[in-house]
Order: sequence, then structure tokens, then C-alpha cells
Amino acid sequence: MAHDQGPQFRFEHQLRLEVDRVLDDLVFRRAPIQSRLLHYLMERTISDPSPPTQYEIAVDGLGKTSEYDIENDSYPRVQVSRLKRNLQNYYARNRAGDGLKVEMQDGSYRLRLVPSEDKVEPGDGEDGELEEIAAPVNEKQQGLLRTAVALSVAIWVIGLIGLAVWFYNFSNEPTGSDVPRTALVLDIDTLLAGEPLPANVRQGIEQIGRIQLRNSLVSRSAMPLDNTDDAEYLVSFSSGLQDDTPALFLTLFSNQGEVLFAHTISSVNARTVEFERELEASLVYITSPTGAIAKNELQSIDNPTASEYTCFLSIENNRTREGTMAELIERCINRYPESSYAAYWHARQAFALYQANKSQGEPILKEGQAWTEVNKALALNPTNAFANFVAAKVELASGQCDNARAHIDRALERGASYPAMVASANADGATCPATEEELANSSERLRALARFTPDPDPLLHLYLMLALLAVDDRAAAADLAETLVITKPTGSVELSSDLLRQALTNPSLATAKRAQLRSAINLYIWNPELAEQILDRITG
Repeated sequence: MAHDQGPQFRFEHQLRLEVDRVLDDLVFRRAPIQSRLLHYLMERTISDPSPPTQYEIAVDGLGKTSEYDIENDSYPRVQVSRLKRNLQNYYARNRAGDGLKVEMQDGSYRLRLVPSEDKVEPGDGEDGELEEIAAPVNEKQQGLLRTAVALSVAIWVIGLIGLAVWFYNFSNEPTGSDVPRTALVLDIDTLLAGEPLPANVRQGIEQIGRIQLRNSLVSRSAMPLDNTDDAEYLVSFSSGLQDDTPALFLTLFSNQGEVLFAHTISSVNARTVEFERELEASLVYITSPTGAIAKNELQSIDNPTASEYTCFLSIENNRTREGTMAELIERCINRYPESSYAAYWHARQAFALYQANKSQGEPILKEGQAWTEVNKALALNPTNAFANFVAAKVELASGQCDNARAHIDRALERGASYPAMVASANADGATCPATEEELANSSERLRALARFTPDPDPLLHLYLMLALLAVDDRAAAADLAETLVITKPTGSVELSSDLLRQALTNPSLATAKRAQLRSAINLYIWNPELAEQILDRITG
């Protein structure tokens, strides 16, 4: 029995890991039907050795009713064909995370894992063909085909997987011996009354939890994610009833048992868009550079430049103090020029230089020291979220949507736990044409961030108000305005945040201070047309 479970467990673990990475891609996040289909096929591949029928895909995977007419409707075949193309497109743009990519063969509705082409060495496999790594079939089908040669190949593959897992996590997570690890703890199989939690809800919680923890800029994921022995922080999910309503309880613990953050999500008996947005927003707050983990880490930092990690945290949490932040960036770049955070720091310098130009009435151009710093950041790390964000803002300042689009996609893909940047990128991106679905997704995420971030700092507060105005949701912006009142604002960020808050809650003041509002908005929204639209939505 144990002999059979080993390969199945390895396959299941690797398939879930790789599908999670694919589903985290911006293309799939913007395609809920394709995401649902891929997740269904993953679960079916893992749980059942027989492939699903087209009818099962239509009903169980795509949500059609049981009366669905499979004979006269090609919908499931079209969606499966589209999924194959989307997977091919994904791997044309991204490396397989662990050297193994998800694939579907023609005529098959089962997922399999095959070594990525960029990992293949000449001579691997029989006649140059690499054997797929697939879910084990039943014992009769296996027969006596598992020979000593197959065992040696399996050992080689397992070693390759282990190395690839290590490399992926090393190259995509914060580095340094002082970076804490975070584990995911799930206690959500049943509700309080013994009623089983819907399977798709549980899968959604686990998937979103894994993605957000893996994208964290302030901690590493424990390996495996539920390894509490190797973690300084625990993100715990438990399910139960609150006021007779099924609820999900999210709690962040330190490894000393201290509760650092808690949030309750009601109506957990269905996997709705609203439920997923609230879950994402809560996890973003935990893992953001100014969120719950970062605040707890900052309490023990005596020297802000003691390490690359403390540099990053200190810079991000002084971003509203322009002078202090600029000094820290300079010191950290000089001290750690080869740091994995260096791209962030150069991009921060670029952003500050461009803002200084804007405050003096100068146009945003792809030239000068500011643009040089952007290019330094992109040269150090072409996928860095903040570097791509600044590059996108520069392109959008002159309405270059095509040039900006790839930068925006990379920024949103890599910066999912960077809420101020996500808000700003969504605000600036409003200058470019988008589908109704993209606009709806953008508005929903912004509203969720606005509602479920318990204590936004002035910069996040400012960007969220601007972003909600950019997507023409003045009511949500006005509601958010009251969540942060700065009694004695200092510095451009606090002054701008306070001015915008007052303008949204006092129409007569907005009219009287229209010129000041224009100057403040232009400092953060670099496209002149969008800045005027936002101004009109405040004062109109």
C-alpha cells in the first residue's frame, strides 16, 4: 500500500503546485471559466483514474445544468480546446515552476506533468522523447512494467523536482537568513454543526491561501506550506458558525501564539466572487510590505540597514517620509549593491525623481536620471513588480497603452501582495481600453481592498481613493475617505491624502480648492487626461 501511495502523493503535490502557479497568472485570473475548468480537471485527474466525459466536464466542470444537451452543443469541447491553447501560451511566457509543465494530450481530458523543454538535456528519454510523469494507474495496468530502470529514472526525476522546487522558491521569494517563514494551517473540513464544507469552497481557500503566501514580499513560504515547525508565522483557517451563519475564521499567529490579525468572512457555504475577493484582500493585508507581518517584524529592528531584508521593510514603511526614505535607499544600495531587493530600490529612486519633476511642472519623459534608474531596475530584474509598475506609469503618462500593457501585467502578477502598487496600477491602467470583464474585476478587487484593509497607511489610502475614482466609483471612494483622518498631516503624501479626503466629504471645499486638488492628483496620476477625469469626479 505504501509503495503505491508514494508516486501518487508526489504527482498530486507537484500537479497542485504547478496548477496553482498557472492559475495565479494574470491571463487566467481574468478568465474565470478557464480557471474553473483547469481546477476541475486537476481535481478529477488526482481523484479518479478514469478521464471525465464531455458531459461531466460540462456539468461538473463548467456549471451546466444536468439537462445539458451534449449532442447539440460543442461548449465543453471549445473550452477544453481553448484551455490547451492557454496552457501553451502560458509556457511560452513563463518557465515551468518546478521544471514540470501541465499538459493535455489531444483526445484526452486528463492533465499530466511533463518535463519542460527548457529543462531537457540531449539524450534524455527513449529516442529523444521524455516520458511524462503522470498519475499512477491501477495495479492491473501497472503489471510488471515498473522495472529497475524505471526506478532509476524516478529517482533522477525526484532529484530534479527537488532542485527545481528549491530554485523556484529561492528565486521568487525574499532572500536572507532573517526572512521569516509562514505556514498555512487548514482546519476547514466541516462546519460547526458537522455539515461538510463544500468541496469547491475548501479548494478555493487552499488555492488562494497558497498563492498569496507564495507571492508575499515579506516572508517565505514554509516547505511544505503546512510545516509549522519551520515557521515564524502561522496563517490559520478554521470554519464554523457565527450567528447561525457558516463563516471562515482567518487568524495570523506568531510562533509564540500571539494573535496578530483576525478576520471573519461570513457566508462561506458558497464560493462566490465576493467571498474570494474578501479572502484575497485579507491575505494581502497580512503579507503586504506595510501589513501585519511587516509591522511585527519592524518591532524588533534596531538598525534599519542591518540586512537586505531590514532595508526593504524600513524603506517601505518610511515611504510617506520622503527624506528618510531617500536616505535609506541610498544607504541600502551602497551597502547591498547585489541584493535581490536592489531592483525595488532603484525603481523607488526613479519614482521619487519623476515625482520631483511633476511637482515642478515638468513632463514625464523616457529620458534623464529617472529613466536611467528605471532601466537599472529592469536590468537587475526584468520581472520586478515595482520596476515594471514605474515603467508602465511612464508609458501611460503619454498614452502609450501598447507599451505599458506588458509592464502592467508583470507588475500585477508579481506584486499581488503590494496593495498600494496594485491600486495605483489599476488607477493608471484606466487610461487604456479594457473589456467589461476586466473593468469589473478591477473594480471588485479595489472595493475589496478598500473594505478589508483595517488600517491603510496614508499612501495606500491615497492610491485607493484615486483608483476608485479612476474606475468611476465615487461612492466607494467617499466611504474610504473616512477610514483615515490625519490630524496633523506633513509631507506630500499625508497632505495629499488629507486634501482628497476632505474634498470627497465636503463638496464646497472641493470646489474652492480645485487648483490644489489638481496639483495633488497630478503628482500621483501622471496621465493628464485621467487626472482631469478624476478631478471632475471629485468636484462635479
